[in-house]
Amino acid sequence: TKSDMRKYLGISKEEVVLIFVGRLTHIKRPDRLINAFREASKSQIGMTLLVVGDGELKKETEAHAQGLKVKFLGWRTDVYDLMKASDIAILTSDNEGMPITLIEAAHLGLPTISTDVGSVSDVVLHAETGYLTSLDEAVMAERIKQLAISPSLRDKFGSAAKKRAAENFSAESMLNFHSELYKSLLD
Repeated sequence: TKSDMRKYLGISKEEVVLIFVGRLTHIKRPDRLINAFREASKSQIGMTLLVVGDGELKKETEAHAQGLKVKFLGWRTDVYDLMKASDIAILTSDNEGMPITLIEAAHLGLPTISTDVGSVSDVVLHAETGYLTSLDEAVMAERIKQLAISPSLRDKFGSAAKKRAAENFSAESMLNFHSELYKSLLD
């Protein structure tokens, strides 16, 4: 359960938990993630950031996060449970294909804060299922604070994300989409 996972991670139930799932590489911009979280943390809102993943920038990112409530968890097989124990999904990339982790987060009813790059806007609807931001860390930090202080806004965005994911990103809808695509290519 959510409370069991939080207890396991040493996070109180009052904390707002953000989760980043991805490779710690240049294109994913873990530096932007930490900088935005650092700025948002100045607001005195109790927040913890879970970083799930690994990569060539892990040591550098860990050093950059010193003094912040950030837990580096490496690659995990229980990402689903970690997401269920979280309140907000976050992605800070310079570029993205189809962000599968954000689709998974939406299925679990998590609102998202993400840079508006690649196909992210196909998954996240700005101010409906989360926030799309520019590449500006200060803007991202403001969006973190907005969602962190408002459980009702998180619930509203999360419910909309879950509904949209069920309609647009279920196994059945993806299968139908690809079937129609292949049929159109055959015509």
